[in-house]
Amino acid sequence: MKSNWEEMQSVRHGISDSGLPKLTGLAGEVELAADVRLDILIQADIVIGRLNCSAASGSRRRATLDQAIRGSRRLRCETPAAWWIEHRNADVAALLGELGESAHVIDNQAN
Repeated sequence: MKSNWEEMQSVRHGISDSGLPKLTGLAGEVELAADVRLDILIQADIVIGRLNCSAASGSRRRATLDQAIRGSRRLRCETPAAWWIEHRNADVAALLGELGESAHVIDNQAN
């Protein structure tokens, strides 16, 4: 079984800034935020991968996976460098849950 570090390095190869919106803010903030964003997105992909492996074992786990995927979509759209810096030490699973829940509320209000 891979260690967390090995898993992050393997995912790092699959994630890059291509396709992500440009970060906004001061030059120094943007540079730091780009590294933070990459690390958080790697962690988010690992969380989603683990949830995906366990989602087949129950509808509650499937709902958690769906919420994390919604959160990941919102996460990838965050452009303020300051936001990424503020969240650099966040629990990524919790962050995905929070963003996924608010995305669900927004989706339901739009319908």
